[in-house]
Amino acid sequence: MAVMSMERPLPGVGLSWRQLGGVAGIVGVVLFVVGILMQGDAPMMNDSVADTQAWYADNGEMYLVADFVIGIGVIVFLLPFFIVLRSVLAAAEGGQAHWSQLAFYGALLFIVLGGAGASFQAPLALTDGEIDEAVVPALQSASFYVFGSLSLAMLPFFLGIAMVIKGAGVFWGWLAWLTLALAVVALVSSAAPIEADPEGALSMIGFVSFIGLGVTILLLSVGLLSNREASS
Repeated sequence: MAVMSMERPLPGVGLSWRQLGGVAGIVGVVLFVVGILMQGDAPMMNDSVADTQAWYADNGEMYLVADFVIGIGVIVFLLPFFIVLRSVLAAAEGGQAHWSQLAFYGALLFIVLGGAGASFQAPLALTDGEIDEAVVPALQSASFYVFGSLSLAMLPFFLGIAMVIKGAGVFWGWLAWLTLALAVVALVSSAAPIEADPEGALSMIGFVSFIGLGVTILLLSVGLLSNREASS
């Protein structure tokens, strides 16, 4: 009955919960990318205090608007996507759906840590960079540290998705191997704070895991819209 309710079109909408989840995933990714592009070349940990303050003096308001766009994309769209995805995966997995739960809680952890990470750079944007010079490096370093934590949070999401696909034959078989590879990438890149270089090799690998997350969400969204059930 739970599966049928996910597939049945909602009155006045014409789309099922499953299809709405697919739409939400696509819109969420688009808004997230738009927000990141709006923030442009925001300073990183290795930029000087003077350059950081100058950048936020010129772009502080735009940075906050971008954060708002990202927030809408994550909370209004990606969160419902993850909820619908959990229901679909759990129905396919059956039993207590441990792998489906692992993927869902990994997604929630990513959202929570992402919000926490945004709070470190928010003071710079809110004050247009007019903040104590001794505080700026601490805020930038804390923001960079969360970057590694976000990569680690992706690990249970990718792993859970892969195991459900392999075990239950939902979506496409090759997507399981892609998400398993991304799980390894996420694990390796989570060590970026040890390297302490935003432009280092581990940080670059971390960007691959972020791109992989967006691609995975888009692929899963397409699967939800097309009612993709069997792997191939």
